[in-house]
Amino acid sequence: MATGYELDLFDFPTTDEGIWLYRNTIHPDFKNVAFMGLSNANGNPLYQGMQALWLTKVIRGRVKIPGRDT
Repeated sequence: MATGYELDLFDFPTTDEGIWLYRNTIHPDFKNVAFMGLSNANGNPLYQGMQALWLTKVIRGRVKIPGRDT
């Protein structure tokens, strides 16, 4: 646990709850940037592995990311 930790998300649009990411990985307006493990509050070591496997499928074109209106 870290005290005094402040997350700087640059100019990514956020809400009161933080940043919204599709599958907790990709922002719908910035599909060329991925956040790995950002929303993992419980420290589950399998979480980032699952995100990485999903992201490789997105990069290879096997999984399509829906548009913002979908």
